Amino acid sequence: MDWQPIATAPKDETWVILYGDLYGEPHGCIAFWSPDGDWFDSEAASNPVTHFGWQPTHWMPLPKLPG
Repeated sequence: MDWQPIATAPKDETWVILYGDLYGEPHGCIAFWSPDGDWFDSEAASNPVTHFGWQPTHWMPLPKLPG
């Protein structure tokens, strides 16, 4: 699994790993692209992950589940 440019991320509500800098520090989360037109994670039910100015720059698929 390699990091891909955010422009190539799936926009079909598939959960992925996102990465980008937030205030000059590395930041990542697991999120999906919503039909509302933004990234949401499990902790930001009402606000997109970009709400505080974070813009992910890369993504990768989640690994396969064990078993």
